[in-house]
Amino acid sequence: MDNSNEDKFIFTLTHQDLEQDVREKLKSFSNNCLDWHYILNKSHLNRISPFLYKHLNSTNEYSFSLPRGILEELEKDYYANLARNIVIQDRLNNLLRAFREDKIKIILLKGI
Repeated sequence: MDNSNEDKFIFTLTHQDLEQDVREKLKSFSNNCLDWHYILNKSHLNRISPFLYKHLNSTNEYSFSLPRGILEELEKDYYANLARNIVIQDRLNNLLRAFREDKIKIILLKGI
């Protein structure tokens, strides 16, 4: 199965750290016409739009023809995710405090 340039772009951009080799690969996309609506929809589908925003926002040195509305949508997703995570962290802290006060030992498991 051939991946589209947009899929390759998303995959490349989702590297945890944008090392020099990844940055060079991203530069190769800057001259291609990318379907940004496809990228936005795919990032929503895979719930990675906050992550894409973080990396796109930090890679302003590239000449991506990123439509303003797309970046604003990704930014909105980023801050909505941040707010959600703050609420989750606050609730977790309250639970941990309650268990600690009642001297109940717990083990946190990721993904449950």
